[in-house]
Amino acid sequence: MLHFVFQAEDKDSGKFGAIAFELVEGTGSNLLGIDNTTGVVQTTKLLDSVPDEDLPIQVTVRAKDNPSSSKGNTNTSRIVVGSVFTIDIL
Repeated sequence: MLHFVFQAEDKDSGKFGAIAFELVEGTGSNLLGIDNTTGVVQTTKLLDSVPDEDLPIQVTVRAKDNPSSSKGNTNTSRIVVGSVFTIDIL
């Protein structure tokens, strides 16, 4: 399982200091999920079952401050997940 955290900070307080995270585009977005308040990204299933032709997984994460407003700032980052296989040699 893959697990990592996106972090963003807003110097405002209260509801104006809230940050919302979302996956906005990319391949394999059905393989990753994000908690919209914490920014924790996790796989939704084991990646070893993903066919090679579906790799690498590339998605964009958007972090938006003051999510209840149409105003606010947005920043995006791209996630690229590939696969590394090891072979035990005896």
